[in-house]
Amino acid sequence: MTGKVRGVVARIKNVAKNCNSTHCILHRYVRYKQVNILQAKDKLIAFSRKIQYWISAVEQNNFECFQTLSDFLEESEVDLDMEILDGIKTHLSTLQQSLSDYFPNLENQDNYWVQNPFKIKEQPKGFHSMDYEKLIELSSDTQLEAKFRTVSLTIFWSDVFDEYPNLAKQAIRILLPFATTYLCEAGFSKYVATKTKYRNKLDAAPDMRIQLSNLTPNFKRIMESKKQVHPSHSRFSIYLSLCFIFLLIISMMNCFF
Repeated sequence: MTGKVRGVVARIKNVAKNCNSTHCILHRYVRYKQVNILQAKDKLIAFSRKIQYWISAVEQNNFECFQTLSDFLEESEVDLDMEILDGIKTHLSTLQQSLSDYFPNLENQDNYWVQNPFKIKEQPKGFHSMDYEKLIELSSDTQLEAKFRTVSLTIFWSDVFDEYPNLAKQAIRILLPFATTYLCEAGFSKYVATKTKYRNKLDAAPDMRIQLSNLTPNFKRIMESKKQVHPSHSRFSIYLSLCFIFLLIISMMNCFF
């Protein structure tokens, strides 16, 4: 849909040659990191606060946050018309409202204990008393706190599963959902590129599994585990087989004649 060949980006650039395009904030983030839903939420909160700042800056005729526009106004030594200024504020306000409609509970902190269990000072909403007691034990463990700073959330909660199974189950259930549809879109693109009209009968499932996997094969170990036959030995075996067949044919002929 936003492709550079026939999508929205291409259509916009046909009209405005000098415009720049990029992925949305979440897609850019997820392309390079193993992002979870809590990290994606932080990005959305930051973006929402940026919009609020942009609106207040525009109301004060401060365009430093829009570098291209600021440079143009400075070079041209002109001021924006009130109609254009109102249009910018309306656009930003609409964007802020759309973000609030899509994500109405961005500021909800019910799952903050998953993101940082060592800063929880009161019982999280919906928590059972026994689970909160376990959370207090976990948050008081200095060794776990040191480990928390060095590993990802997923690894941390997986490692404490044996000691705090109920807490770990709840945390992993929260971290498990995909943050964006980027992986689905990437899978669809890989499938289209693999199964073309020239390979329409190809079973693409094995190829898709390799293309979408984040694991890098250990080719050295794979090759070392295989028993390679020396080419000269292979040719010698074929030669012996042919000689045996030739002698067998001669012996059979001698029997008949």
